[in-house]
Amino acid sequence: MNLKQKFTFVNDLLYLPPLVIILPALILGFILSKYYNLIAIASILLSLIIVDICANLLNNYKDWEIDKLNKKREMLHKILKKKQILHYFLILFFILIAFLIMLATFFLAQINIYFIIMVFITFFLIIAYSSFLKLKDKYILNYVTLGLSYGVVPFLIGFFFGTNNLLKLIPFIPLLIFIFLTDFSYSISKDYPDIKGDRHFKKNTLPASLKNLRAFNIQFIMIGIAYAFLLFGVILRIFNSFYLLLFASFIIQILILNKTIKSYNVKNSRKMHFYTQLNESIIRLIILFIIFL
Repeated sequence: MNLKQKFTFVNDLLYLPPLVIILPALILGFILSKYYNLIAIASILLSLIIVDICANLLNNYKDWEIDKLNKKREMLHKILKKKQILHYFLILFFILIAFLIMLATFFLAQINIYFIIMVFITFFLIIAYSSFLKLKDKYILNYVTLGLSYGVVPFLIGFFFGTNNLLKLIPFIPLLIFIFLTDFSYSISKDYPDIKGDRHFKKNTLPASLKNLRAFNIQFIMIGIAYAFLLFGVILRIFNSFYLLLFASFIIQILILNKTIKSYNVKNSRKMHFYTQLNESIIRLIILFIIFL
């Protein structure tokens, strides 16, 4: 393999782009809890990276046949067999458990019931999304799971590692709702490239269940609801006026959606999904910027 092929293989196997969404949400949780132990933060960041890789390995294993039909992760299918993906997942999963036990030993004072609940929810979402409940095939639950996994849960992991005071979370609940609504609505874009395989295997994703234009319209409405919530929050002074800067992400996402509609094909849809992930990270960066103003 040349360097480009090696990079493609690693990306197909691990699929790291969601980390640009997940890690800033975790950091945001730490900052708003006012916890600044850099060693602990780095340790939790590493844990979430391993969690994300485990989630993607399990998803690759469960979607092996669909991905072949969609001509997705082709380099991965050329080099590895399906069973090998499962072996990698199990090895990394046990490494993760050992690492978390070590963290609990070193930072025992920070471990509280809320943090433990968030850790269990994380493991539940990983397994339920791709495996026993197959939430990724359950129409709306698909996007609810991603809305929780990408923003809300990482934020709460960081926040509750920093504090066990539940009352401190209350002022940030509207912000969490907005993050959830945007992640929920933006995540629909991930299913446009997989329409062919999802329809063949009768998967209940929004784009596979509806005609493309109708799915686009529903996604547009969901994005609109997220930003209507933000606008009303500013009007009611739940958010300060600087949060209007987040409408930059709204404009970007509408442009991405428009580009997806006008030139629909699998390659373009995958590119637009990657841009959507970058756009979700922009939301986090703008929020971090506002907090530090």
